[in-house]
Amino acid sequence: EDISLLLPLWAGIPNSRRARDIITKTVLSENRYLYQYGLVACPFQRSSMETPICGKVNLLMSQFVLSGLLRYGYRKEAADIFSKIMIGIIQILKREHCFRESFRADNGNPDGETNSLGGLVPIKLFLDILGIKILRPDTIVIQDQNPFPWNVTISYRGTTIIRREKETLLNFLDGQTITITGEGSHEIHLG
Repeated sequence: EDISLLLPLWAGIPNSRRARDIITKTVLSENRYLYQYGLVACPFQRSSMETPICGKVNLLMSQFVLSGLLRYGYRKEAADIFSKIMIGIIQILKREHCFRESFRADNGNPDGETNSLGGLVPIKLFLDILGIKILRPDTIVIQDQNPFPWNVTISYRGTTIIRREKETLLNFLDGQTITITGEGSHEIHLG
């Protein structure tokens, strides 16, 4: 058994009840895949953590699983797991000044190739979790509220987007400012 068995979430195959069971009993269970620095490649068991592949966070597979969580409405949970993964990536960057292909889920120690493309921060996934979608170069969509426990500032084509807990501020290049509050989807034209 390994993390690839969770790919049906990404593909949208299970119905919502079955997806809820998989997510709550398997993905979010600290007795299964969830660990201090993200999702392990194999379900958590002492013997499997000793197998080199099982104790690792596989960033590509984690992206698929987190996309599946988003598909079924588990944005907050996806944000929590993404934050755990980022702690591992940041620790490696501070210590080694490079990206690593993978790292250990239990202690964050680096593993795999140095400066591997597979170790890069998944920016699109971060924006998806944050609720920012770029439809076209001049059009973005802001969805719902910021699921992360901190403010996020993004600059895009001269516009600064500040996502706070319950509001989003947009500062345009021409000096105009818009504040968005509440749930829902808001399409913003930048030009």
